[in-house]
Amino acid sequence: MTFTAVRFSHITEMRTGTNGVFQWLEVDQDLQEFISLCPGVVVGRRLAITSIDSGSFVPSEEEQAAGWTSSGEIAFSPVVQWTATLPSGYCCGFDEWYIFQAQPPHLGSLCHTNILESKIAPGTVFQFINFVGFRFSDPQMNAISDLFWEQMHWIQPESYVADSEDCLLFATRDPRLYETVQEILIKFPSKNLWP
Repeated sequence: MTFTAVRFSHITEMRTGTNGVFQWLEVDQDLQEFISLCPGVVVGRRLAITSIDSGSFVPSEEEQAAGWTSSGEIAFSPVVQWTATLPSGYCCGFDEWYIFQAQPPHLGSLCHTNILESKIAPGTVFQFINFVGFRFSDPQMNAISDLFWEQMHWIQPESYVADSEDCLLFATRDPRLYETVQEILIKFPSKNLWP
């Protein structure tokens, strides 16, 4: 894995890198701001939500009627037609979404055992965003991020987006989508950071 840091305003810094087929970035944004700037990450795609505000997302009856399902504490969306159909409450932090162009494979269930004592394998999904300080670029998180990338490689989403305690994490295997997102985030730094 490689990464670089790019300072694109007097306040904001973006860290970028790669891991296998995935390109990633970390930026000072929250998920709601990111989705408003980059709706193309989710529109026309399906989500597998493994964490919302540190917990599991359980679709309401109305959301189920609109095509949301849940299995093994993981919520699955229908094709997202517009961002207004995303679940309410997703802007609280500690949210984690895997994004697919087609129907996601059966992912299994969330696992709540100690990740350092468990095996990363199909059928067992861990919530990485709930690790305080989780970043792709932090060398102190290498043991956790190595496990995260192992999980990404078996899940094989098009993209991943998560809202950690202090930054937004985005990874994708679509180079054009990555370039578009990076350009937008450089052009429109977080409004939350201005005095």
